[in-house]
Amino acid sequence: MTATEPTAFVMTNAAGLTQHRSASGSSGVSRNCGHIRRIFAYTASMFNGRTSGIHPFVIICKGCRQNIPAPVQTMPDSWIVADCPLCRERRRYLPAEIFQGRLSHQLEAKPSLTLDRR
Repeated sequence: MTATEPTAFVMTNAAGLTQHRSASGSSGVSRNCGHIRRIFAYTASMFNGRTSGIHPFVIICKGCRQNIPAPVQTMPDSWIVADCPLCRERRRYLPAEIFQGRLSHQLEAKPSLTLDRR
């Protein structure tokens, strides 16, 4: 070993992990953490799939009894008028009839199933 090369020490901590220390006191632990970061680097895209399905403003259609989205952005003070996309009826709803919940599974069907066949 020459005088210009730092002396390296290998140590094993209480958890059984091996750490490399140079004579200057710097630890090799930061070099090894990069491997763990790479494992979780691309997992964010896995969780961007379907959301929980809870919608903030839902009403139950009085005609077909299915959960449909309420046509509001905030909670209204008076009654609202909503067109049901399933039974095509227009009805009035009170604010007490608006709740947070899931939409009907019939609304989430593939568009190709709901198109008119020619």
